[in-house]
Amino acid sequence: MVASTGGPPALAHVLGSLPRELPVPLLLAQHIASGFTSGLVRWFDSVCTLRVVVAQEGELPAAGRVYLPPDGCDLEAGPRGPHAHASLHRPALPSGNRLLVSLARAYGSRAAGFVLTGMGDDGAQGLLELKRAGGATYAQDEQSSVVFGMPQAAHACGAARGLLPLESIGPAILELCKERRS
Repeated sequence: MVASTGGPPALAHVLGSLPRELPVPLLLAQHIASGFTSGLVRWFDSVCTLRVVVAQEGELPAAGRVYLPPDGCDLEAGPRGPHAHASLHRPALPSGNRLLVSLARAYGSRAAGFVLTGMGDDGAQGLLELKRAGGATYAQDEQSSVVFGMPQAAHACGAARGLLPLESIGPAILELCKERRS
C-alpha cells in the first residue's frame, strides 16, 4: 500500500480491519519525514492485531506482518529464491512507485497494490507496472480520500482496476487472499 497526505489515519483504518492471521505480508510506502517512522510503527501496532515492524535489509516478509522502511529509505521486494526479501535504498522519502514496481517484478500476478490518499502522482506508474504483471490494482476513491491526487493519477493512467472507499480496502485484501488460495 502506498500513501501520502492523510495516509497514516487511512492506513490505520485498513490495518485495523485485518485479522492477525492474515496469510500475506503487507509492505507500506508512507511519505513521512525522517524521524517519525518509529512513532508511526508504534501507533499502527497499537491500532491493529497485525505485527508492525521496520523492515531489515534481506528480511523475508512474513504473513501477518506489516513492513515500513527505516527512516530515509525506500522499501522494495527483491528476488530471493521463491520468495522476495526486503531491500532498502537511501536516501529518499519512501517511493510508492519503487515499491510497486519491485512487487510486480518479484511476485507478478501474486501481488496486489493499493494507492491511497495523497498529493502528487507517486504510485501511479508502479501500480500500472503491477497491473501489466497481472497483479490486482486498486486506488482509494475520491470521497474517502483526504487528497485525491495519488489515487486520481493511478486511475487516470489506467493503473487502478477500480476505486474503492476506504472501508472497502481491508475487505478487498481479504477477498484477494481467498481468491489466491483457491
